[in-house]
Amino acid sequence: MMPYPLLMLTLSYSSVVILNIPGCYTYQDFLYPEHHGITNEVEPTNITTTSSATPITREERLKKMRQRSKDARIFYLRQHMLNTLGWEKPPNISNIMKMMLLKNIDPRYVVRRNTCYHAACAMASTDSLPQYIDRSLWFEPASNSLRLFFNITMNQEPGLTITSSYLRLYVKRRENCRCTANNDAATSRFIVSVYQYIKPLRQKNRGRPRKRILDVRLVTWDGDRSVRLSVKDAIKDVVMGKRNCGFEVQVRNTNEEEMDARRIFNPIECTANSEFDCPGRATPAIGEPEDDDHTNKSPVLEISSTVTQSIDGLHQVYVGNDGTTGADGDSYDPDIE
Repeated sequence: MMPYPLLMLTLSYSSVVILNIPGCYTYQDFLYPEHHGITNEVEPTNITTTSSATPITREERLKKMRQRSKDARIFYLRQHMLNTLGWEKPPNISNIMKMMLLKNIDPRYVVRRNTCYHAACAMASTDSLPQYIDRSLWFEPASNSLRLFFNITMNQEPGLTITSSYLRLYVKRRENCRCTANNDAATSRFIVSVYQYIKPLRQKNRGRPRKRILDVRLVTWDGDRSVRLSVKDAIKDVVMGKRNCGFEVQVRNTNEEEMDARRIFNPIECTANSEFDCPGRATPAIGEPEDDDHTNKSPVLEISSTVTQSIDGLHQVYVGNDGTTGADGDSYDPDIE
């Protein structure tokens, strides 16, 4: 057992001091100021003239005044820290003991990422869909469902946490509809559901349960708008190494009658690159009208994640949404939040 515990300084709200101290100092610098040439004495603030033949310039006088003010603030902060810890003077801790106390401190920083993906389209090459998915069934024209596959390139890595993931769909403007906010007769509502395929869509799996529901929204069809559906659980599964089998979007009216999803939502547009940087503008709230200047209104998968790393780069840790942590090589259950 180490003879000296690692102390953590906690300042109460009543003792918060805001100081403007030039330079970069740690709490050790304040408790052991002799390492930086800081004295415990505060020099008098009055300025006396000397008998030297060389007069003191105004710049030198201001420099000395700033130095005395800096030393006084550092001295006050040092005394405040000692009083908070209940000490009259810093304890005598050897350099070896300091290294032992501080070696386990792991300063970390968090990198935030926002990545978006376009869905695979029927006109693209056969590489747009994995071989374990039946291409003819996936793009079946007679289906009322909208099937979406995103080639997610994000891989599992230490410190990675999926903070949110949404499937954004753009609702078409209704034909021959003079839709206004106060015109209830000209509006209709529908229920949109998104499913995750847990087994690939193939001929031999057609009659088996192979998908699970992820999110459901009740949407008012009164003009151009976007709908966001949470698919976070599915993305966490894919990042953790499970097979990516895509999504299916189904639409029903309020009478539970099936509707053609491709008649309601904008179709998939073929793009050269499936992955792209998400727009930097603010994200509209769920169900809010979309900006008119957003030209590509194809279905989009939005993934927000964080990577927590140690500053020294020696190792990484992850921090789950429930506050649990682990080191390299530890397993992480994506279903625990």
